[in-house]
Amino acid sequence: MKSKRTFIKTILGLPLLGFNYNVTAKQTTQLVLLNKCSIAGFQYYQGQKLISKINKKETLILIAEPENQFDKYAVEVYYQATKLGYIPRNENKHISRILRAGVNLHAKVYAVDVNKKSWGAVEAAVYLQV
Repeated sequence: MKSKRTFIKTILGLPLLGFNYNVTAKQTTQLVLLNKCSIAGFQYYQGQKLISKINKKETLILIAEPENQFDKYAVEVYYQATKLGYIPRNENKHISRILRAGVNLHAKVYAVDVNKKSWGAVEAAVYLQV
């Protein structure tokens, strides 16, 4: 029985039709959507200067700001090194807690409207990698 198992592993491990079959299981990751929201305070930061350069699916950086004097759950949103604003207050508690726990969240632009000057100009999707 053992030689049969060894034979099957050997056959599956050979390149066949240009593919290399591997018997070991591959680890896959998934992104779980946590939030979709507009970026709050967009009009007060540098977003308007960059809005024509921001495209859908661009990566955004999220940083928890627990020392914020107005909201201890504040989460800053950056495009490259430029602050665009915040995750809205009514949607930031769980995101802030996850970030402060040291978990890396993925954020992407999912909508851009260059005709809007503030609310809704850039919308973000926040994902947890599992």
